[in-house]
Amino acid sequence: MDEQFDKYSKQQISLISAILEPHWLNRYKDRIDWKAACLYNKHLTDEFLTEHIEFVDFECLGNNLSCVLSEEFIEKHMNQFNHDKPVPLIIRFLTVQMYLNHKDKIKVNSELLFQYYNSIGAPEYKQILDLLDE
Repeated sequence: MDEQFDKYSKQQISLISAILEPHWLNRYKDRIDWKAACLYNKHLTDEFLTEHIEFVDFECLGNNLSCVLSEEFIEKHMNQFNHDKPVPLIIRFLTVQMYLNHKDKIKVNSELLFQYYNSIGAPEYKQILDLLDE
C-alpha cells in the first residue's frame, strides 16, 4: 500500500482519507487529509480521535454524521467545536444532561431538534424540547 499511496494525487488522498479504516489512518497520519477524514469518515471512534487529537479538525468533525462518538468524548471536547452555528454531530447525540451543561454554547431550536428526532429518541427529544421552551 505504501507504494500505491505514494502515487496518489492530493485529491485522491482527500478521497481515500474519507474512507480509510483506523489502521490505515494511523499508518498515514502525517499524509492524509485530516479535514476530509474528520468530515466524512465513518470509522472514527473516541479512542482513535483521542490518540490523534493533535490532528483532529473539530469544525469538520462537528459536521460528520457518519461516525459514532460518546457523550463523554463530545462533552470533553465541547469547547473545541465551532459554536458560531449549530453543530450537527452534537445535536445528533444531544442528551438532556449535555444540553443543561452547555446550553449557553449549543445552538439548537425546536425545528432543528426535530430533524434529529430519530437519533435523539422520543423521551430525550420531549425533555429537551421542554427545556428549549423555558
